[in-house]
Amino acid sequence: MAVNACAALCIGLDKRDGRALEQLGHFDPVATDESKQFVCDLEATKKWLDTGAIPSETVSSLLKKAGLEHKMLRLPKPGKPKKPEGEEAAEGGEEKAEAAEEAKAE
Repeated sequence: MAVNACAALCIGLDKRDGRALEQLGHFDPVATDESKQFVCDLEATKKWLDTGAIPSETVSSLLKKAGLEHKMLRLPKPGKPKKPEGEEAAEGGEEKAEAAEEAKAE
């Protein structure tokens, strides 16, 4: 059984029954045609952004790639990706061990 990874781009949930207020599009990373990977109604999305909707960083980057410019887009800051806390501690330990070995050698 094959699993198809696909995500819907929706606005809010109805408090009563949990349904999406409006489906604006979808993202299918498995699609071979790039024009079909991210399909979105940009006009409706712009309307919701003007109303005060705040998209996630992932959705913001997809909207930016689709050509939508808006002040409410939360784009990730450029630079080095953050390392998990465990890796930082491991690197610090290696540096301390190297410094101790050099001190012993002298």
